[in-house]
Amino acid sequence: GGRGFGIVAGTGTGKTLGYLTPAVAFAKASGRPVVVATHSKLLQNQAMEAVPLLEATLGEPVEAVLLKGRDNYVSLTALEGELDGLCADAAPLGFLLALICGWLAETPTGEWDDLRFWPVSARHPEFSALRWRLSLDEQPGPVRSELDKRCFYRRALDGLRTADIAVMNHALIVSRDDWLLAARDLILDEAH
Repeated sequence: GGRGFGIVAGTGTGKTLGYLTPAVAFAKASGRPVVVATHSKLLQNQAMEAVPLLEATLGEPVEAVLLKGRDNYVSLTALEGELDGLCADAAPLGFLLALICGWLAETPTGEWDDLRFWPVSARHPEFSALRWRLSLDEQPGPVRSELDKRCFYRRALDGLRTADIAVMNHALIVSRDDWLLAARDLILDEAH
């Protein structure tokens, strides 16, 4: 049987550090990651933002991986197809693709949330359709190419094996079970 307990406290009282601190200690002692599942992407990002403070408090590095649903990641294969199909008279689309390519050279995650693009996207309504076309829409298969190796989603999945903390969300916990291959312990944030 599983063990569990609940913590109820107001906003800003340190709940995140309160559950991350023992989770990291347990992960390091057991050699397995602890999965933290939040209710929203915002809470996932907040949990990841707490990692540097946790490292400072513990005085040691904390390996943390953030895993969101596939549609939160750029598909490099779809981008390659979009670039191959680009015609000379597609100036706005070419401009948007150039901006995305520049961002991809810098982003460590490939998550759309990392793309601070609102001034451009507000002026180019075609960006929403482009983002939809370029979002990862299927589970990565075997590695067959250099693009497969560089797939941001695949790299996030691979990070599950070496992380102390894997930050996911409730939807991923119930829709995928491959996280159980790396972790057996789970913290549900906002479980109600």
